[in-house]
Amino acid sequence: PAGDSLVLVSGSPTMTLVNDGRLVLFGSPTLNGTVTTSATSVIAVRGSDVYTSANATITNGFTNNGVIELTYPGVNGYSSNLTVTTGPLVNAVGATITTGAGTGGRTISAALLDNFGLFAANASATVSGAFDQRGSLTVAATRTLTVGGPLRLLDGSSTIVSGTLTKSGGCTQSGTITLTGATCP
Repeated sequence: PAGDSLVLVSGSPTMTLVNDGRLVLFGSPTLNGTVTTSATSVIAVRGSDVYTSANATITNGFTNNGVIELTYPGVNGYSSNLTVTTGPLVNAVGATITTGAGTGGRTISAALLDNFGLFAANASATVSGAFDQRGSLTVAATRTLTVGGPLRLLDGSSTIVSGTLTKSGGCTQSGTITLTGATCP
């Protein structure tokens, strides 16, 4: 139910997960099966001083309708990584993916990150696959967002870069876009 929390540290459960509350992923859990989110859902991939780096895997592509947070609130440099092994990770209109404060890296590995909502790089991060930017993308000052696959800035999107945007897989744009603080290609 909305407001409840589920914490997973490891293991590989196969289930249909409907997240209306907070799902906190520490360590190296793998979620097999279908993941469904609502506007009230939070998926927090969190490195910690107890479990070290978080390396969470969701085996099937899904649509984020709430919030995905990649965070490590400590100072020991542990990372927070989310891998989607099959299918796209879609960030819906009104949804948010954010990389939070702390040390260590933040990585999203998916064949495609399709952003219709807000992607806020408040800590340096990497998106290893293709990134279709249809919504809002911000990169905070002194932070770097690295996109390993092609970055496609699509009609109606807004990209504001106060830090650094590295486009290892190239960059294309189509339609009317807003691009501030970076260039494409």
